[in-house]
Amino acid sequence: MPNFAPTPDPRIRRGRIVSTRGGLCIVLKRQKDRVALVPIRKGPENTHRADVHPSWMDAALLGLSARDVVRCAPFTLPHTAVYSIGSTVPSTLMTRVWSAACKELRAQAWENGQSLERWR
Repeated sequence: MPNFAPTPDPRIRRGRIVSTRGGLCIVLKRQKDRVALVPIRKGPENTHRADVHPSWMDAALLGLSARDVVRCAPFTLPHTAVYSIGSTVPSTLMTRVWSAACKELRAQAWENGQSLERWR
C-alpha cells in the first residue's frame, strides 16, 4: 500500500509568495516542516509599526495595489498548510521585509520580557 504522507514542497522557500487560508503571505524562513510567514494585507484600514510598503515597482511586479502592505509580524504554519503560487519577492523588498520582521520580533520580545533564542 502506498504511503500518502505529505512531502515538503521544494518551491516553498525564502522570498516566495504563498497562499494560506488567511490570504497571501511571504515566506521568511523554512525549517523542517514549519514555515515562518508574514502576511500581505490588502489596503488595511489601520497601520502597524511592522508595516512595509512596497515600492510602486515592486507592487506592480507582484500584482499588488499601491495601498497594500506587508505586515512584518511573523507567524508559523506547517508546510502542508501553504501553497506556492510561483511569484518571488524582489531582493530589495525581501531585505526590507526581513529587517522589519527582525525589528518586530525584538520589540515583541522586549515587551514580553522574553529571549529571542527560539527564533534563531
